[in-house]
Amino acid sequence: MGYCVRWMKAIKISARAGKSAYVGRNRENLRNAKAGKRRRQAKVPCRRRKQGEQTGKGQVVFVEKIIFATGNQDKMQEIREILTGLDMEIQSMKEAGIRADIVEDGQTFEENALIKAKAVAKELHGGDAVVLADDSGLEVDYLNKEPGIYSARYMGEDTSYDIKNQNILDRLAGVPKEQRTARFVCAIAAAF
Repeated sequence: MGYCVRWMKAIKISARAGKSAYVGRNRENLRNAKAGKRRRQAKVPCRRRKQGEQTGKGQVVFVEKIIFATGNQDKMQEIREILTGLDMEIQSMKEAGIRADIVEDGQTFEENALIKAKAVAKELHGGDAVVLADDSGLEVDYLNKEPGIYSARYMGEDTSYDIKNQNILDRLAGVPKEQRTARFVCAIAAAF
């Protein structure tokens, strides 16, 4: 079973002091989490299931750990900082011993996040864990929402963000400021 939600942050594309506004992650949320600023404190019911205890349809499933479908250690550090205070173990795929090669062939951020979450959950063969996965990227309205789901691979995976950012700014040359709208999109999926 899996669920997915989409989160967006509207931004304006501009160059400031030689640096572009496009970033790979939402640093504001991370800074707020580090500073202890949260809109609401996440509270997850946590208890161990008794041996052989079954959960029926519509009942709450209690989990002991979260496995995040990523191998990116920087992302795992951010996830752990954001989820500080939860009384459960948080692991990456690698830390959980999962070596799945996942093909993200969805047409939306939501589809790709769900593909990753379900693929990792399938490798768990049950247990007291929930798998979270995300897919995120930049959508520039004037560029028909490019780079979109291809943000990580835009201009090649080994291309630096400085070069990618400059390319987007070059493509927006001459475009009026009010038409330089974009958003950072992050879809997160849960599977169990």
